[in-house]
Amino acid sequence: MMKSVFWVMVLYCVSGTLLTLANKVAVSVFGFPNTLLVVQNAMAVVFLVIGSRPSVGWIPGPLPNVMKWKMLKAWLPLVLLFVAMLMTSLLALMRVSAATVVVIRNLSTLCVAVMERAVLGTKVGTADVFAMIGMVVGAVLYGYNDLSFDAIGYVWLAINVGATSSYQTYVKVLIRNMTSSSSSPPPTSTTPTTS
Repeated sequence: MMKSVFWVMVLYCVSGTLLTLANKVAVSVFGFPNTLLVVQNAMAVVFLVIGSRPSVGWIPGPLPNVMKWKMLKAWLPLVLLFVAMLMTSLLALMRVSAATVVVIRNLSTLCVAVMERAVLGTKVGTADVFAMIGMVVGAVLYGYNDLSFDAIGYVWLAINVGATSSYQTYVKVLIRNMTSSSSSPPPTSTTPTTS
């Protein structure tokens, strides 16, 4: 079990790094981030359509008819945040190095911790706080010593960190809402509860 988890983590890290580098090259060569974003998302839709066919079998069974208005309203913010993440990442890659994007994007961990505390009531341990302080110090030192500093690139990165943090927090809110609505009656209060 641990061996498979290890390989999943390695593949996730390698694919994430390769995707960032490939996007940096694509944006540098192609120069049209909006078009690149549309092409990448269109390819994702094509793969989902192909994969959902029973003969291909990537997605088992027929897809249920789940596009109800209530579900669309719940998931639309997530889709918009995802598009914002992709777009701001591409716009930042046009102005700053891939290493800068990776270092600054790691600050989203801190933002997610703050947002989860505010929205979900999640507590953060002392070791986590020290790790996040180390990440912030490292990011500040990196930014201070960045030889190719570009203010607009850093603005796009800040928006990217905000979108990424909001996306990750909203996913957890949706999961919490889905699990609470399927296993127990809906809560009567709108205030977050501590899990």
